[in-house]
Amino acid sequence: MKLLSSLRNNANIILNYLVILYAFSIPLDLKIYRFVVIALFIFFILQKDIKEKIKWTLKNRFFQLFLIYIIYQFLVVLWTPNKEYGLRFALKYVEYFLPLFIITSSLKKEFINKVINGWLLSMFITEIIAYGIYFDLWSTKYHNLHLNTITPFYHHTIYSLFLSTSILIMLYKLLYEKWSIFHYISLFFLLTMSINLFLTIGRGGQIAFFITLFVLLFIKFRKNKKILFISIFTPFLIFFLAYNYSNKFHNRINLAINDTKNIFENKNFCGSWGNRVGSYIVAKDIIEKSPLLGVGFHTPMEILPIIVHEKYPYLKCIIPSQTIHLHNTFLMEITQTGIIGLFLFLLILFYLVKIKVKNNFIRYLKTVFLIHFIFFSIIDYSWHISYLMKYFVLFSSIILASTYHETNNTEKDIS
Repeated sequence: MKLLSSLRNNANIILNYLVILYAFSIPLDLKIYRFVVIALFIFFILQKDIKEKIKWTLKNRFFQLFLIYIIYQFLVVLWTPNKEYGLRFALKYVEYFLPLFIITSSLKKEFINKVINGWLLSMFITEIIAYGIYFDLWSTKYHNLHLNTITPFYHHTIYSLFLSTSILIMLYKLLYEKWSIFHYISLFFLLTMSINLFLTIGRGGQIAFFITLFVLLFIKFRKNKKILFISIFTPFLIFFLAYNYSNKFHNRINLAINDTKNIFENKNFCGSWGNRVGSYIVAKDIIEKSPLLGVGFHTPMEILPIIVHEKYPYLKCIIPSQTIHLHNTFLMEITQTGIIGLFLFLLILFYLVKIKVKNNFIRYLKTVFLIHFIFFSIIDYSWHISYLMKYFVLFSSIILASTYHETNNTEKDIS
């Protein structure tokens, strides 16, 4: 009984340390996700104010939308041909989005920076591993399977997204926070991460970085035309330097240009960008089969080869055996779950975009996160890839928790 009483008294503080572990585990792909989620759930239940937290969650507009969205996913299982697959697909939302509810309602304000630092520390470690791979000091299981990239644990596009996010977070900390010995270490890793961003072959994170930097500079200096005029050239200068001094970045940009030329000049859709454009063309036919409710989970990828053979033989390059999605989150939502599913998904994003944040750093973080996530949703399937689901949960819960504290004026300011 004493142990249970002690756990109840310290449940919230333990939970907050578990959130740091949750953030730390994502970039390193630590195989402790289920353990952390179960532990978060247990200590969430043990909190003395559990009833108040649940009531607040159920009254919150964002979580009301999210619950409706998840309930609708289970309804989609009813018209998914493969019910077993559909149920597993829907249950994945519960598994990966459960921490979103827990973290938002329980994250203490003074822990927000610690959680972000947990993420950054993990990214620093991936940096060391990545450079070790680059200089042939060691390798990882993922790298052994994908020798053309120096990403340690997961796809280069995702890693470049994580790098871009981390670079921009550290940039803010270096510019606006009081300097200490840790800032000199952060400056070093800011430089190495910036170089690494253009050593990887992940164009998604690279382009997201340029777009976000451009938007941030415009927001910061939009009232000062002279500084704005100078600052808008910064992303272009970085692009110019990267293009001329990073062979991999140079080659990937040229590959994208050649892909584009092949699409318009030769109707060749065999490249990375061609696959995406081809998927968009076929998606129109898939949507027409059931525009309101969608055709069910994974069904678009089963229908796609049939449509290609019947109507678009020149798109045969977009149906290799490894194709598992349409390279666009919005297209996957509307083809699988129909206009209703897409509308609910857009409402969730719209709420995050419109939510007001007073704290300067969190407002900055919100801009960085949303541009990255929405951009990645346009070029790939962000909503059902485990790494990206964790990424969404971590940063959206930090933003929502911060606004909760601002609204209720709780605890001390974020330092």
